[in-house]
Amino acid sequence: MRRVILTLCVVAACACVSYAKVILKQPASADPGSEQSSNGGPSSGERDALGFSAQLNGGVNFLTFRHWDAGKIGFEGLFGFNKDSNQTITDLGIKVLDRLKREQHLTAYCFGLLGIEPYSGSGASGTNTYIAAGLGAEFFFQGLPNLSVCAEAGLGYGSPNSQFGNMAGWLPSLGVRYYYK
Repeated sequence: MRRVILTLCVVAACACVSYAKVILKQPASADPGSEQSSNGGPSSGERDALGFSAQLNGGVNFLTFRHWDAGKIGFEGLFGFNKDSNQTITDLGIKVLDRLKREQHLTAYCFGLLGIEPYSGSGASGTNTYIAAGLGAEFFFQGLPNLSVCAEAGLGYGSPNSQFGNMAGWLPSLGVRYYYK
């Protein structure tokens, strides 16, 4: 069962990369709905955001930096930290985002994620590496075009624990972003 799910995760990540290659060959003007309206929402051109993402299952919470280029591709850097009485976890990751659909107040995207997660405590320590793929949606508020909330869900695989799960136990997540550029 793990192999089947891992294979599905790798196929989804490859599909996102393949789709991104096709989109990169298209001119940015081919993106429908890329103009900014007076009601807010995403605009054409490069945008940068700072944000916070919380895992719904009580996992690591992240500070994020998101960058969308003028086309459909984006990148997001993640830094997470969690310390409780039993263990300490630091999480570093990078997401590659591919915008699937952009509406006036909503952006749907797929993502691929690579990360490392050093941990220690409870008599064990090590570094977990993981790969993941999933889907996300970002909602922009009318009248507040630089503020968004987002939700993501997906599948991932991590090691050395070789545990497979819903994003290796750290997604689904909810987040908030502020676009300053």
